[in-house]
Amino acid sequence: MTSVLALDLSATKAGVAWPDGSVEVLVPGNAVGVRANRLHWWYATTRRRIAGLKRAPDVVVVEEPAYNKAGQSGVQAAAMVRGAVALACCHEIGEDRWVDITNSSIKKYATGKGNADKNAVKAACRKRLPWNGESEDEADALWLWALTMHALGSPVVEVPQTHQDALPKVRQALARVCAVPA
Repeated sequence: MTSVLALDLSATKAGVAWPDGSVEVLVPGNAVGVRANRLHWWYATTRRRIAGLKRAPDVVVVEEPAYNKAGQSGVQAAAMVRGAVALACCHEIGEDRWVDITNSSIKKYATGKGNADKNAVKAACRKRLPWNGESEDEADALWLWALTMHALGSPVVEVPQTHQDALPKVRQALARVCAVPA
């Protein structure tokens, strides 16, 4: 079975769904300080956490950024965090293991609607997955992980057929980095 690491990245925190399906939010904290220190924190923490896994992920799936929704400073900061995390993933897992998945695909799989709001995604997570958290970042990462597992032929949750309409686009994105069932 393919091992999947799912990330919901932003400029200030990351929702992470680990290959075993556990979730958490990573936050660098105020003590990190200046931008270069924060980027180093993201890079070093990502490398250390991946290196600590029993088995390195075969693929890293990441919620595609919505750069058009953030202010200019938010866009730059988010892009730099993505770059630091992507570089760490390349060093620990290898190149070409990173796959962007659209936010609308995640929402479609979770709720049946590609434009669902964050509360609907969290409610669907509580209803269908073994999760009782509050963080929208965790919910997004867990749905991204579940969607990817399903697209790879190992579903971890039952969702209605209408939700599964998100799968073909995700399978197409995954096909360039790993074997995807037809």
